[in-house]
Amino acid sequence: MPTADDNAYYIAFGRFIHWYARVEAETHGVFEWCSDFTRNEARAITGGMRLADIMSITKRLVIFRKNADAQKEIESLYTQLATVSQLRDLLIHRGADAIGDTAYITNVHTARTKADWEILDVKISEIKDAADDCARIWIRIRELIDPDPKSAYADGDAAKWLAQPWRYKHRQPKFPHRLSGRGSTTRSRKPRDASSRG
Repeated sequence: MPTADDNAYYIAFGRFIHWYARVEAETHGVFEWCSDFTRNEARAITGGMRLADIMSITKRLVIFRKNADAQKEIESLYTQLATVSQLRDLLIHRGADAIGDTAYITNVHTARTKADWEILDVKISEIKDAADDCARIWIRIRELIDPDPKSAYADGDAAKWLAQPWRYKHRQPKFPHRLSGRGSTTRSRKPRDASSRG
């Protein structure tokens, strides 16, 4: 039976994945907007394409098709999307055990040896931060490709919220059984970009 800790994690996880999926779908619209292709033409290119590939080709295309402000915005949005994608990948492919206000993500059940064990402790608040970032990425994409002077996000508190610095900062997993060359400290490595996998 789910505990109160589990339920808090499930709610944070569900909201994060909801907004991540919305953003992932919206990247196809960004490509269409940058390319000036028709919707059918754009879908013929990006349909079935990995998120990392869509972001990469869009960032190259926006240099030739859009102004400097649009280029800066796309770079900011997609850099943060790549960051939260790392958390998404770990949660989707490894799951997590919630204890108190922390979700523990590990590969102990699939690692080849104990030296390959990875453990990442993520605060539930960090998962909420990632969801908040995805929500703002989605809204900022919409504001970019279909600007509306009467938008609720044009000014006021909503505009301030939308322009806040990104909240989620990714941390690398710990390797509790992997020693450095000196045999005294743990060593970490950067996981592959999650957005490049399903």
